Amino acid sequence: MAATDHEIAGVSVREGEHVLIGTHAIHRSGAVWDRPLDVCPSRWEKLTDDQRRSYLPFGKGEGMCPANGFALKALEHLGCLILRNYRGEVRLRRRKPHARTLLAPPAGWTRLTENGVTPPRP
Repeated sequence: MAATDHEIAGVSVREGEHVLIGTHAIHRSGAVWDRPLDVCPSRWEKLTDDQRRSYLPFGKGEGMCPANGFALKALEHLGCLILRNYRGEVRLRRRKPHARTLLAPPAGWTRLTENGVTPPRP
């Protein structure tokens, strides 16, 4: 619901009117994202203000999806199930890893090896 009178893309919106946001469309907008249909984890490293405002995976405000917190826990659990038979190793040349770059660490690499299997030397 609009908190104040304003304009969205040339359309006047009055205070109290309901506004629906097509997240599927803005998450794939060429006006906001380079190569919007490609899976590109590095795009999250340096977001523009437009990109921060345009990424709404769980909606916004009162209509926000109640699964917001649950989804992250579910992804963690799924990751554990998929990777439970693997050992991970991250080698970095400069910085320590953090959550958003774990699978694509800055200036380094990640290797997954099945438990009990000796990895080849780099």
